[in-house]
This record gives sequence, C-alpha cells and structure tokens, in this order.
Amino acid sequence: MNKEKKELAVIAAGVIILLIVFIGNMKGKSARKTGGTGKTSGRADSVRPGGNAPAKPAYFNEKDLQAQTERARTPWGRDPFVAELDRAANISELRLQGISYGTDRAGFAFINDEIVKKGGKIGDYEVSEVLKDRVLVKKGAQSFYLTFAEE
Repeated sequence: MNKEKKELAVIAAGVIILLIVFIGNMKGKSARKTGGTGKTSGRADSVRPGGNAPAKPAYFNEKDLQAQTERARTPWGRDPFVAELDRAANISELRLQGISYGTDRAGFAFINDEIVKKGGKIGDYEVSEVLKDRVLVKKGAQSFYLTFAEE
C-alpha cells in the first residue's frame, strides 16, 4: 500500500508540473499575438502606413545590393557535380571489361581491350592492384578504383 501511495504522489506532482508549464506557455502566446504593447515594431518587415508593401529595412545599402548582384552574375568556375580528377585525368577513357585470376593468384584486368596485371601500364596509368571486383589505377600522385559499369 505504501508503494502505491508513492506512485500516486509522483504522478500527481507530474500532472501539476505539466499544468504549470502549459499555463505559462498559454500566457506567453497571448502576449506574442498582440505584439506586447500593440504598437508596430519598426522591424524590416513592418508594413507602410498607406500600402501593403514592406518598408525598406534600415540596414539597406545600395552599394551592397549592387555588389551582391554582381557576385550573382559571375560564373561559378567549376561544376560541383563533376569531379576535378575526372576532368584532369580523363578517367572516362578507361573502361574495366573483365578481371581474371590465374593459378598463382595473380590477377589480370581487361581494360580498354588490353590485358594488364599488377605493375602493368595502360596509357599513362599504372595498375597498382587487381582485386576481385575492382582495379586500383595510379597516375602520378592520384589513384582511383576502376569498377564494372552498372547496367
């Protein structure tokens, strides 16, 4: 019986706290709806007395607006959706067509109608590693994996 009384007391205290928080939030909402004193706030989105258009904000600067407009007209430079590596190394010219393993477990790759193994070269690229599903290719300091094309 003592345990049940403790549980009821904890539940009652929780309900009272929830009611206090709820009533406090309701008071805050009614003050925000009226805007506090009822006067216009003078913010940038306040309405002009004679019309529906918003007033010009106090921080408006014609020079800054012109600079932003010029920045918007400047070209992007590079396309963020195309890898810089792809453009510079012409990765699209390499196409992995097949991979085969010999009895000595040395892998061979069939790339652009040529058979190469680890250490072999295809154009400017050196084959660094032949795995079961991809081939590691290096050109200078850049390295990337060739994988089979999704069909």
